[in-house]
Amino acid sequence: MSFEDASLGRRVVKVSTNDDEFAPEVNARATLRASGLPVAEPLSYQPKAPSTLTLPWVEGDALSADHPTSAHERVGALLARVHQIPAIAEFGGNTTWSSWMQGWLSTACAWWESVRPHQAVPFGVLSDRLAELSPAMDADAEGSILFDGRPEHFVVDDSLEIQMIDVEQLKAGDPAMDVGVLAVWIPEAVPAIVSGFAAVSGPVDETFQARVEFYTLLRTLAAAQWHLERLHDAAVSNALLDQAHVLAVVPLPRRHV
Repeated sequence: MSFEDASLGRRVVKVSTNDDEFAPEVNARATLRASGLPVAEPLSYQPKAPSTLTLPWVEGDALSADHPTSAHERVGALLARVHQIPAIAEFGGNTTWSSWMQGWLSTACAWWESVRPHQAVPFGVLSDRLAELSPAMDADAEGSILFDGRPEHFVVDDSLEIQMIDVEQLKAGDPAMDVGVLAVWIPEAVPAIVSGFAAVSGPVDETFQARVEFYTLLRTLAAAQWHLERLHDAAVSNALLDQAHVLAVVPLPRRHV
């Protein structure tokens, strides 16, 4: 929720009945700020239940396809800077990032098949694609990623300055996933985002785009499940599943990894 105080200005307050609910966000904000990234410092944090986190209100609009190319390039540059931050490799309890992705793919495809039994789910093809990309994924999973950097988590002001919000999912991973998350919602912006990323990280290798495409499919399926089961929005879920079907059946050229 948000509130406005005449002397303090507008504020955002997050509240939970659990202890330490917002510790990951507090820690992530501190890590990102230490690297000079545009993330606001919390105004207050109460870890004991009911835990609260108070943040300054960030003015602007969610990143969209309507923003100019320069804004998309800035977001790509921010993702590259995030990836320069060392991180502890946890990988969802798996030994490697790619093994986590294999488990995720299996679960996502099983769910897809359960809600669309009439539609052939190409799990074998996708699993082969993942195996082909796994060496490059694991080689590039040593830095940090936002993991949940959806367009609404990049707030763009009138001067095209960008602030990042809701960064609590910060973790080690493949930066191509951060691009893939954005590609679910604003695919038109992906070329500029990748260009901005490469301007900071150096030229991306030939597997980078293939990984973005794979993660776009994986995160499209995750979004479809979230909208159906958590938001009870069957229309959006079905649209996302249609999108996933197109992404899955379009053959990708084989790449050397």
